[in-house]
Amino acid sequence: VVALFAVADSLKPSSREAISSLRVMGITSVMLSGDNQTTADAVAREAGIERVRGICCPTISWRPYARFN
Repeated sequence: VVALFAVADSLKPSSREAISSLRVMGITSVMLSGDNQTTADAVAREAGIERVRGICCPTISWRPYARFN
């Protein structure tokens, strides 16, 4: 390997705290991402989100949510 590049979105500092507050209120957060599953998992882990689906097209992102129920 000559070079390896990784690009990821950064979370706002308050994101993890907001997700934690929602959890305390009994609200389960679900992340649907257009990123590949590995990247989506990493971002969700950083945010404290346990339910995540990657490779979601914006026009149909709501459909995978039905699989969580």
